[in-house]
Amino acid sequence: MIRNWIYITIVALILALFPSFNTQTVTEEQHVLKQHVPLPLQKPVVEAEVISIEFGNVSKDDFVNFLSKCIDNNPKHHDIKTRIPKDLIIAQAGHESSWGNSRFAKEANNLFGIRTWDPERDQIKPLKVPNSPWGIIKFENSCGSVDFYYELINNHNAYKSFRNSRQIMIRQNQELDSLVLVNFLSMFSELGQEYVDRLTKSIIQIRKEYPWLQQY
Repeated sequence: MIRNWIYITIVALILALFPSFNTQTVTEEQHVLKQHVPLPLQKPVVEAEVISIEFGNVSKDDFVNFLSKCIDNNPKHHDIKTRIPKDLIIAQAGHESSWGNSRFAKEANNLFGIRTWDPERDQIKPLKVPNSPWGIIKFENSCGSVDFYYELINNHNAYKSFRNSRQIMIRQNQELDSLVLVNFLSMFSELGQEYVDRLTKSIIQIRKEYPWLQQY
């Protein structure tokens, strides 16, 4: 697995450094800070089951079950070219939102701490920085931030290496491995490699606690 990860890492970095080798077209955003960028929300192209949950007093089991349904409802999950493994998404959402019990989750339906610099966008400000130039995006429904997350990872230039690595796995007929892909999400947080290490531990724990979780 280590040898495979090294190979994928090298090829992904080559594709990132030389865009002509990459078949994907990525739009450069004006602001790059963590995952927090003002990307537009896109509505699902298919009718999905309406599900909801009240964040703020959620058990970990309920959170995992809910996120799994949100992911299943997103059309991009059913396309291998845009798919992101469930345990990776759940690990990030759980880490960023304290498993659905953070203020951002409760007041903004935001499970990933996604920010915006657009003053016209519905948002809440961090308590310690009420005059901050950015705010936490407020989503209309419980799955809104999950849908946004898919758009973010699949389009933002900061995660080109993630997409390149996924593309390599697909070409080699491999299953998408969260423990490899997570290494290309260091820009999701100012913590960098420490953030990757924390997510790696969380993914391993999720696999132990929820062996029934279907990735695809």
